[in-house]
Amino acid sequence: PGTYRPYDLGEEMGVWVNNSDGTTPAVGKAWPPGDSVFPDYTNPRTVEWWTQMCLEFKDVLDYDGIWIDMNEPSSFLRGQYPGCAVNDINNPPYVPSISDRSLAQKTLCPDSKTYLGAHYNTHSLFGWSQTAATF
Repeated sequence: PGTYRPYDLGEEMGVWVNNSDGTTPAVGKAWPPGDSVFPDYTNPRTVEWWTQMCLEFKDVLDYDGIWIDMNEPSSFLRGQYPGCAVNDINNPPYVPSISDRSLAQKTLCPDSKTYLGAHYNTHSLFGWSQTAATF
């Protein structure tokens, strides 16, 4: 157990997006500069965790709304630690003309695992899933 309840409870409940092995949390870089893990809002357990965290925070500060800015799995790395595996899902034969021609540019590796499947197939659902869990 650490000293940061949201992380500790999330780890206990298994709510993070995982590396391609499906069990190790995907770790990226965000701000303030430091390591970050990413809640998998497609996972029903994550909705439970998020609700609990919001309720606990409301006990500290009686807020009347939540601004869910940065509600995508943003990483200042290309992918996550230790990097993206060399495979077809991370390096497809056709890549859109994006900044460094990598689908992992400033986000997680496409073969990262969410509750619903590979991040490649669920990336665009991330913000929507967090919004649904928050509403």
